[in-house]
Amino acid sequence: MKYKIGSLNGFAFRLLILVTASLPNALFSETPMQENLSADAEDLRVTASRSSSKNDFDFLVGNWTIHNRKLRSRLTGSSEWVEFDASHEMHKVLAGTG
Repeated sequence: MKYKIGSLNGFAFRLLILVTASLPNALFSETPMQENLSADAEDLRVTASRSSSKNDFDFLVGNWTIHNRKLRSRLTGSSEWVEFDASHEMHKVLAGTG
């Protein structure tokens, strides 16, 4: 049986990338962003820290060799682990904001 990177740890990795890629550009700007979420949160201001930037996740860019482990049978009390290697390649898209 052949495993793909998306079968286990790759799924969590792609989810992380999807979540960070969907953040609005305003989080990475130096000007505050104001959102009216409800009547109680009229003065809510979301601002990026001085040290944050669109390059915060650049350490993920590159070619990676990944060692995966998963239970052979989940939710059955199994303690037998299946281990397999995978590779992953990540590039910045949309100037690092996507």
